[in-house]
Amino acid sequence: MSTLKIIKPEVSENTSSPSSKYIETEAKLIERSLKLIVDEKSGTFHEVPANILYVSSHGLGKTLLVATLREELSTMMGYQIPMVTIDCSQEWKEYKMKGSVMGVGGETPFVLGAVTGAIEMANEVGCCILDIEEINGLPPGAQKMLNGLTDWRRSVYVELLAKKFELKPDTRLIILATMNPSGYGGVFSLNPDLRSRFSEFQIKYPTPKDEGNILKSLHPNVAVSVVDRLITLAAEIREKRTAFSYEIGTRDLSRLLDNYTKTDDLELALEIDLANKFDGTERGTVVDRINAHFKTAGLAE
Repeated sequence: MSTLKIIKPEVSENTSSPSSKYIETEAKLIERSLKLIVDEKSGTFHEVPANILYVSSHGLGKTLLVATLREELSTMMGYQIPMVTIDCSQEWKEYKMKGSVMGVGGETPFVLGAVTGAIEMANEVGCCILDIEEINGLPPGAQKMLNGLTDWRRSVYVELLAKKFELKPDTRLIILATMNPSGYGGVFSLNPDLRSRFSEFQIKYPTPKDEGNILKSLHPNVAVSVVDRLITLAAEIREKRTAFSYEIGTRDLSRLLDNYTKTDDLELALEIDLANKFDGTERGTVVDRINAHFKTAGLAE
C-alpha cells in the first residue's frame, strides 16, 4: 500500500450556483431527469440513480440544464450538492481523471483527479454530482476507465496507490454527461459499453412557442415583433440545416438579442451573430433571408 499523502478537493469550491437558470420547455427535461434520480414517494435518492446523458447540437443549453438540475436537486434534498465538472478533451487522459503525483511546496503528494475527487466528496457530504461535459471528447482509454464508475461497481482503482476508491453504501454519485452528435469535429465515437450505461435524452430544437418563451423571458425589453421574426428566420435555416455548415442554436439567438440590446443596432447584431457564422454562398443565402424578414419590415434599418 502506498504511503503517499493524498490531497482531496475542497467541497466549498464545488458548490457555486449558476447566475441564470435553464428554462423548461414542453420536453420537461428537468422533471423527467429528477424522476430517474429521486423516488417521488419517499423523496430520497433511488438506491442506484440513473446515469444521464444529454445529446444535442451546440447552443441548446445542455450545460445550463445540468447546472439547473443540480439546483433543483439541492432544493429537494435541503443542502447544496457539490458538483465536479470535467470539460472533456483529448488532454483528459486517464491519469488526470484518477489523479497524479504533483509537486506541492517541498512535498510530492498524490492529488486526486476529477473522478476520485468526486467519489471522496460524495462520501464526505452524502452526495456529489459528476458533470462530464462533451463526454465523447474523451480519448478511448479515458472513456473505458469510466465503465467501473458507471455500473454497479461504482468504483475506480488507482494503480499508483494500490487503492480502490468506491462509494460508501449510503452515499450517491449522480453522473450527468453531455455530448454533441458524433459528426462534430474534435470528438471520438462514444464507446458502446460506456454509452449503454447511460439513460439518454436527445434534446431537439425547441418549438417556436418554447423558443419564443425562452427568448422573451431572457430579453424582456426587446420588441416582440423582433423576437418573433428572428424565431421564424431561425426555423427556416434549421429546415435546411443539412445544406448549411453551421447550426443555429438558441444560444446564438440569445447572444444576438443581447448584442442588439447593448448597441441598439439590430443590423449589426444580425451580421455578427448570424450572417457571419456562414461563409461563401451560404452567407449570401442567409443574408437574403435576413433582409426578407427584417429589412422589408423596416426593423433593421
